[in-house]
Amino acid sequence: MSDESIDQHYDPGNESVLLEALGRTPELRLIDFFMDNPLFDFTTREINEALGMNKRTLYKALPRLKAMAIMKVSRKIGKAKLYTINKDSPIVACLKNIEGAIPEGA
Repeated sequence: MSDESIDQHYDPGNESVLLEALGRTPELRLIDFFMDNPLFDFTTREINEALGMNKRTLYKALPRLKAMAIMKVSRKIGKAKLYTINKDSPIVACLKNIEGAIPEGA
């Protein structure tokens, strides 16, 4: 995905009520980003650029989310892995329910 298309799909100034209510930890920021873009997969470089997250922080958070089956590798292009949200994860389903239940501005 090009840098231009990432900018069209994520606005860091318009974070979800999930982040407002539960905090802005690196893991939650990643989950929020992917929940907002469920049809796309991203390389670590694209994620880093979209979120402005420290590279080291990203490389610590992604394996934790993969281990919990929240994120998954959707495909590989050469050596690059592309990540996406695991739509079959009960944790993701629960977070979607929580996000839907939190009123705007809570």
